[in-house]
Amino acid sequence: MHRHHSGMTLIELVVAMTVTAIIASFSVTLISAPPATMEASARRASLGENAAQTMMQVERDWRNVLPNSLRFRSTAGVLAVEYLAVLDSAVLFRDDIAVPANQRLSAGLADTQFETLGAFGQLTTPVDSTALYVAVHHTGAAGANAWALANVITAPGTRVQVDAGSSPGQEQVRLTPATNFTSVGALRRVYILSGPVTYLCNPVNGTLARYSGYAIASNQALRDTDAELLGAGAVRSVVATGIANCRIAATANATASQTTHHLTVTFRNGIDQLVFDVSRVGDNAG
Repeated sequence: MHRHHSGMTLIELVVAMTVTAIIASFSVTLISAPPATMEASARRASLGENAAQTMMQVERDWRNVLPNSLRFRSTAGVLAVEYLAVLDSAVLFRDDIAVPANQRLSAGLADTQFETLGAFGQLTTPVDSTALYVAVHHTGAAGANAWALANVITAPGTRVQVDAGSSPGQEQVRLTPATNFTSVGALRRVYILSGPVTYLCNPVNGTLARYSGYAIASNQALRDTDAELLGAGAVRSVVATGIANCRIAATANATASQTTHHLTVTFRNGIDQLVFDVSRVGDNAG
């Protein structure tokens, strides 16, 4: 009589264990793949949002740069980009328009008051401040540099007053003490400035910081570090982290008397990175 044995042979057991291991490995892969993909997508989305918001702020700032005031300097791997920020601008009377002397800016002479041909578009008047600056558009090579604090811009601490002019739509600008604007360019624009602004890009600690509210220095070497800017009274705000690199380049367009500045910022989040570029076409002559 034959006896029937129930159960599994050794070979059947090995095959079953192998199949079970294969199924288990596929299960782990199927379970772990979606979270990994979601994590990578979230990381890239965070990187993109950080980069986009940062560069939008830089672009907004660069729309308000005083012509011929953008300057940059790199020290110990930290890039300092500085400019003079425009709050508003208006047009000056031409010399051939018959208006009283107190309404016309007297170029080449120390002047205390003048009026604009039309009003400032953004200023809320009246204005009375010693923290603002007044600058004029200057096409001459000599004295065209507003950072020199002569000929083109009022000195720090000058009292700037803006209120209604002698006719509707005009506004009067008064300066104490008087300022000698040696020349006025063909555009005949006058600018009200909030002062200098600096962006410090530091790839070492991965930050991009913005500084404002400090006094102008003719030499940027005195305003190209965190310690110097804070020592000059600047207010600092960190606008981005995860910065891997920053660089700026200037391309001159001789035929148009303009320079295009390209600011390139590389953002990194883990293994992912994004490169953003902001460009600004500026007037060489200020």
